[in-house]
Amino acid sequence: MARKKNHQWAREDQPGLEISVNERTYDHEHQAARKHFQDLADRLVSLSPGARALLPLDETVSEAIDVYLRQGPKSSRRRQLLRVQTLLRGCDLESLEIALESDLQGGQDGPKLWMNTLMEGDDRVLMDFVERHPDADRQQLRTLVRRAKATGASVQRAKDKLLAVLMELKR
Repeated sequence: MARKKNHQWAREDQPGLEISVNERTYDHEHQAARKHFQDLADRLVSLSPGARALLPLDETVSEAIDVYLRQGPKSSRRRQLLRVQTLLRGCDLESLEIALESDLQGGQDGPKLWMNTLMEGDDRVLMDFVERHPDADRQQLRTLVRRAKATGASVQRAKDKLLAVLMELKR
C-alpha cells in the first residue's frame, strides 16, 4: 500500500517561508467521486417532474435531464446521463443533497407525510392542516386531494401537484 507523501521545502534566504506540495489524490478517490455523481444523477433522473422542479437545480442540469428523458431506450441515453453527471459537478451539491433527503423523504412535518395523511384522511384532517398552515388554500387542497384519490391517467399529475403545493407551504 502506497503512502501519501507531503514534502516541505524551506528557502535558506527567507527563513519561516515554507513551500509545501499538495497531497496526491489516488484513483480510488476519483472512483468514489465518480460513483457519487453517478448515483446522484440516477436519483434525479428517476424523480417525477414535479418533485424535480422543487430541487435547487441549474437550468442546464434540468434541460439535460429533460433531454435524457425524451430520448428513446436505444438512443444515446448513456452519453446524456454522463453529461448530467458532468453538469452536476458545477452545482451546489450540499444544498441539493439536503433538499433530496429532507423534502422528498419527509420528516416529522414533511410534505410527503402530509400528502399521505391527507389522502388517507377525511375533511377533518384537511381542516387540521389548514389550521396549522393558515396561508393554505383549502379549496385547492381539497380539489387536489380528491383528484389524487381518484383513478385514471391524471392521478400521478395530481399527486405531483399536491406535493408541490405542500412543499411550497413548508417553506
